[in-house]
Amino acid sequence: MQPLVSIFCTAYNQAPYIEKTLQGFVSQNTTFPFEVIVHDDASSDGTQDIIGRYSLKYPEIIKPVLQEENQYSKGISLLNSILLPRATGKYIAMCEGDDFWVDDNKLQRQFDFLEQHRDYSLVLHNAYIYDYRYDIVYLSEPMESDCDKTLGDIAIEGGGLLNPTASMFFRRQLFDHALAGPVGDHFIMLELASKGKVRWFSDPMSVYRFHASNSWSVSKKAESGESIRKYTQRYIDALRAADDYSGRDYHDAFVRRIKMQREFERKDLLKCGAPNLDIEGWGFSVESVAMSIRRHMPQGVEKALGRAACIKKKKRESLFVGTMREFCG
Repeated sequence: MQPLVSIFCTAYNQAPYIEKTLQGFVSQNTTFPFEVIVHDDASSDGTQDIIGRYSLKYPEIIKPVLQEENQYSKGISLLNSILLPRATGKYIAMCEGDDFWVDDNKLQRQFDFLEQHRDYSLVLHNAYIYDYRYDIVYLSEPMESDCDKTLGDIAIEGGGLLNPTASMFFRRQLFDHALAGPVGDHFIMLELASKGKVRWFSDPMSVYRFHASNSWSVSKKAESGESIRKYTQRYIDALRAADDYSGRDYHDAFVRRIKMQREFERKDLLKCGAPNLDIEGWGFSVESVAMSIRRHMPQGVEKALGRAACIKKKKRESLFVGTMREFCG
């Protein structure tokens, strides 16, 4: 039978994590067939060997695409040029190679919802955040009740911590990659939210590894001041295009997100100690001074202070779950 759901998984040098990711796929309990199109972008750490082993064990599910040369570095869109052309499913789910699913009924729940609610284009859900900076676990959002999210909500929240890629499940026919941005998941969600309603499940059904080795969050942290500025401008240009694409019905939300993006830029520049940092008009805030001091602290002291502050904040927001040792065993 032709798969009704195609799962997209992208991996690059994620040997420590990819097996848990793949196991989360093959453990799904569904009444329908599904496929996993897993793309490895020329890993050199054994990731391809693990993918190959799973494809031999689950040949009807795991469909590997193993590259000999890195495609991303050539500017090739993995989603548009490689994954989508291979997909046969009516629906698309996504999960990156260092994240994983923790609910064996995740796919079935999202599938059932979209089957029963034709006016919805996208289903998201809560997630556990494994924060490797401080070895703690917290939720992406407080566990309350299921709800809808508007296009404005998606514009402001973005992807990542609030709407992790591993939570996305959407109608393939509604996605024509009309929007492009430096962070794909946010702009995929914006396009889908402009074409239908968005449902959010309060149950955490996946894990997002934040600041894990070789993750996007770690690679972005290592950027230079120039690359941070270019990234921010690309993001803002893409947000403006998305605002126009959606008819400017949530223009205020897009304006707010653009302001947030400028604030993220400022913080990232302060964190990396970018040379020739132009702070005209910013002033010397307590925050900027504190960041400068923390940059010059011994690493252990800086981490201890950051961990304590993060735990306090997550508890105040009703998000804190526990330490990774307590949660993971």
